[in-house]
This record gives sequence, structure tokens and C-alpha cells, in this order.
Amino acid sequence: MTEAIYLEVSKKTEAAKKQTPGFRLWNAEILRRFTVWILCLAETEKHREAVKAKIQL
Repeated sequence: MTEAIYLEVSKKTEAAKKQTPGFRLWNAEILRRFTVWILCLAETEKHREAVKAKIQL
């Protein structure tokens, strides 16, 4: 799973480098942003479940 994500990020990074010369994108930066996004989604899901539990009481 991790390798698949890394390969996808690498492809997108290379494509972005070709589109915007002079603008640097690093795989580590994109992976960090992706990780933050995933964690945010997880927190949102936990919050939704908590709100649903409160409503059902």
C-alpha cells in the first residue's frame, strides 16, 4: 500500500515538475501533506461517529 502511494506521488511530482519549471516539488513534502490529509479525514470520521452516538442517546 505504502509503495503504491509513493509511486503515485512520484508520478504526480514528475508531472508537476514538467508543467512548472523553476518550481520545486519534493516527494517528501507531498507525502507529508497527504499524511496530514489522511489524518484529518480520520479525525473527521471519529467526530462524526461521536456526534451520531450523542444523537442516538
